[in-house]
Amino acid sequence: MIKNLLIITSLSIGVILTGCSQSEENEDAQNDKTEQTDSQKSQSQDQSNGDLAEFLQPFDGSVNHVHGIGYMNPENGVAFASHTGLKFYKNGKWQETKGQYNDYMGFNAVEGGFYTSGHPGKDSDLPNPLGLKKSFDGGQTMENLGFEGESDFHTMGVGYKNHAIYLMNLQPNSKLEAGFYRSLDDGKTWESVAAKGLSTSPYAIAVHPTDENTIAASTKNGVYLSEDGGKSFESVKENTQGTALFFEEDTLYYSTYSNEPAMGAVNLKDRSTETISLPDIGQQAILYIAKNHAAEKEFTILSSNGETNNAYRTTNRGSNWQQIIDQGKPLTK
Repeated sequence: MIKNLLIITSLSIGVILTGCSQSEENEDAQNDKTEQTDSQKSQSQDQSNGDLAEFLQPFDGSVNHVHGIGYMNPENGVAFASHTGLKFYKNGKWQETKGQYNDYMGFNAVEGGFYTSGHPGKDSDLPNPLGLKKSFDGGQTMENLGFEGESDFHTMGVGYKNHAIYLMNLQPNSKLEAGFYRSLDDGKTWESVAAKGLSTSPYAIAVHPTDENTIAASTKNGVYLSEDGGKSFESVKENTQGTALFFEEDTLYYSTYSNEPAMGAVNLKDRSTETISLPDIGQQAILYIAKNHAAEKEFTILSSNGETNNAYRTTNRGSNWQQIIDQGKPLTK
């Protein structure tokens, strides 16, 4: 699997994508864990919210090797996709799913559920690798969208409401050559993305919640925005390393690292920018940003030094932050 590793020098820090073997994943897992109409879709998601609550149990383990965070059902809090399944934080309490302790990669929270790739946990009978999956009941059941037993997608973005999928395919499979692709019909068909303006492969991809043609990519050279379905990208923030990305309707939130971490926001209408205040996270890069769509000023961020994770939550747009994970240890009130 691909891990986010932070290479620290006296001058800079970089997020690098490197590989590890399946045996390493299994060892980590063992160590960490002793087409519908809109109305039909809404009904399905309402039902899945109840199912998810029944599928959760108290959790007091460690939260490391996180490969995505997000608010799929705000009433259940923020989800952390780890080597050993989903962990949830809300109101000072931690929970995890009662099964499906899968190693979720390329995790994207959407309204009422999530899209993911990765590898099955030891309690799962899913194929390895998972291919592309979606779930609207917290992972109790997962619908196959293709590539089972073939591909593990690590760099992937999915729109929160439109479910447009953009991904980097690193190795050819039965349908796709290596490259940048998108699907607007849940993986039934795929089209190549030209990505003019991106000189290097992205570390992260984010998709606008409702506009399937608006996406963002972060690379070692900066943060880039496309409004034509990935055909071309323009620079939003350059001459710095881009890391995490998150869209809401009128704003793109992003983080960078150049000697120190930073977080900003760009208005999609007039391209004005603002700086978001951060907690004191030292020389750690922000790997993931998640915003609660049901709460205007609530964010969660996850940072890492390459070995352990820290996470912080704000309910006032960065004026104050509460640490909820400290070096992989979940914190409670």
